[in-house]
Amino acid sequence: MTIKYKGLTSDLLADLSLQFGPTINLNKSKEILVHFFQCIMEDLTTDKKVQLICSLPHHIKPFCNGISYSSETTSLLFKTHTEEKTIASILIILKKYIPEASFLQIYRYYTDHVFRGTDAQPEKIFQVA
Repeated sequence: MTIKYKGLTSDLLADLSLQFGPTINLNKSKEILVHFFQCIMEDLTTDKKVQLICSLPHHIKPFCNGISYSSETTSLLFKTHTEEKTIASILIILKKYIPEASFLQIYRYYTDHVFRGTDAQPEKIFQVA
């Protein structure tokens, strides 16, 4: 998979990278987004996958493919107590780069599957974004 880092894609990856560290690492951001979308795609039916991917802008679609990253850094971000914070951070950044309907579809997935039964209150987090 090749993702060219220019335009909105570059801005998205840079914003995401700065959310997770003091320096910009576009490859790490790419891995994080691919993992983020893999979590969504693995639970969706084929029809829902197609619907979601079609609703996303072109600069987001490359992150929705099936290539798996097993980066230790990415995996650690999505483990245990940091998973909710990681997902909330990604959603805050994505909100700036995708249409509202697509954002709400992704947001609903994570609130239904990840935040259910936790103390996290994603609604409060997203009021800031």
